[in-house]
Amino acid sequence: MQWYQTPEGRERLRLETLQMNRYVPSFSLFHDDQTGKLLWCGSLKVDGHRHEVRLVYDNDHPYEKITVFVFREQLPCVNNHIHQDGSICYIANNEWNPEWTAYAVYVTTKRFLEEFWSGRMR
Repeated sequence: MQWYQTPEGRERLRLETLQMNRYVPSFSLFHDDQTGKLLWCGSLKVDGHRHEVRLVYDNDHPYEKITVFVFREQLPCVNNHIHQDGSICYIANNEWNPEWTAYAVYVTTKRFLEEFWSGRMR
């Protein structure tokens, strides 16, 4: 059984959906039939660069962090925060907290991309 199929998971997903729809209506929730994972997919423009962003829930969510993939304008792998598969390391693994929501990850991803394109990220 996936996390979002439990009563607690359904309620959490309902609240996260309300939050995402309110603050990031350009993102949509999808179900990957092959992996059984849920993901938010949308477009994010930062400093003139447009990216397709996917926020993928882990099967052990909320105890494992949401994985973020950045596509369309591929980020160059210039540091340890950007991986070949398009995923980014937006926080250290030990910083993840089960209280984080998809919206919190979205905001952190936007800040990550702003720091990357401004040259502040090393």
